[in-house]
Amino acid sequence: MKSTFAAILAVLLLNSMGEAQTLSVYFNFTGHGAVSGGSIVTDEIGNTTGTLSSVNTTLTASGLSISTNDHASANTGLTLSAGSLKSFTGDFTIQAWLKVSSLGDFNALYGGASGATGAHGGTGNNLLVAQLRGSKSNNAFGYVATDGEWGTTSEGTSTAPSVDTLYDLVITYTTSTHSFTEYVNGVQTAKMSDNAFTSLADVSNFSIGGIANSPWNDPTAVHTTTAFLICTGALTDAQVASLHALGAGASLTNIATVVTVSKAPTPPPTPSPTPAAVVPGNARIPAMSPA
Repeated sequence: MKSTFAAILAVLLLNSMGEAQTLSVYFNFTGHGAVSGGSIVTDEIGNTTGTLSSVNTTLTASGLSISTNDHASANTGLTLSAGSLKSFTGDFTIQAWLKVSSLGDFNALYGGASGATGAHGGTGNNLLVAQLRGSKSNNAFGYVATDGEWGTTSEGTSTAPSVDTLYDLVITYTTSTHSFTEYVNGVQTAKMSDNAFTSLADVSNFSIGGIANSPWNDPTAVHTTTAFLICTGALTDAQVASLHALGAGASLTNIATVVTVSKAPTPPPTPSPTPAAVVPGNARIPAMSPA
C-alpha cells in the first residue's frame, strides 16, 4: 500500500513540473478477441474509437496483425476516429508494443498525415510516421516528422530488430525544443529536432498498423501490435523505463503508477420511465378461470 501511494505521489510531483502527463488513448489489442473488418473498436479507457480495416488486417487475441507487405499502408490497420488527437496540441508520448515478421525498406508501423498531397507529403502537410527505416539503415526502428517536402527522419538504433520478437517502441515530443526522442525497450536510441512539425493534433488522420491519408506508396510492415498508447506530455527517461517495466498490455491501475490516467466521459443519466396513465373505464379485468 505504501509503495503504491509513493508511486502515485511521484506521478503528481512530475506532472506539476511541466505539461501534465496523462494517458488519453490506450488499446490493449490482446483483450478484444476476434474482431471482423469494418468493426468499431473502443480503447480501454473508453475515450477513443477506431475502425478496423479489412485490408490485410486482423484483430485476434494475439493482437492487431498486418499480414502482407504490399504497398497498402494507406488502407491497413485501425484508423482512429476523427478528432481523436485534437487534445494533443503540445508535448506527447506514443508507446507501441509490437513484433515484426519480416524486415524491409520504409515499412510502416503506424502514423498519419493531415493531407495526402505532394510526392513526399507536400508543404503544409503535418505528418508523423513510425517505420522500419530499411536496408540502408540496418532496418532499424525510426520515424519521419514533417510539414515539408521531405521532412526530418530519425534512423533510430543501428541494430535491426529480431524477427518475431516483442519490442517496446516509444516516441516523445517536446514542443519547447521541437525535439523527438526515441526509445526501444526503455532505452533511449535516437533524438532529432524538427522545427516544421507543429503538433500531433494537426496530424488529423492516424492509423495503428498503417499510415492514414498516406502521401506515399510505402508498404506496411508485416507485424503485430499488441498494445498502443498515447499520453499528453513527454515522459522522462525514468518514466519511459518504468512504463516499459510494466510490460505489454499493462492494466490501467498499473499504468496509473507512472502517469495519470484520464477518465472516460460520464454518460448522461438514463431518465426513469414514465408510468403509463390509467384511463378510467379502460382498466383491464383479469379473465376468470372456469369453475
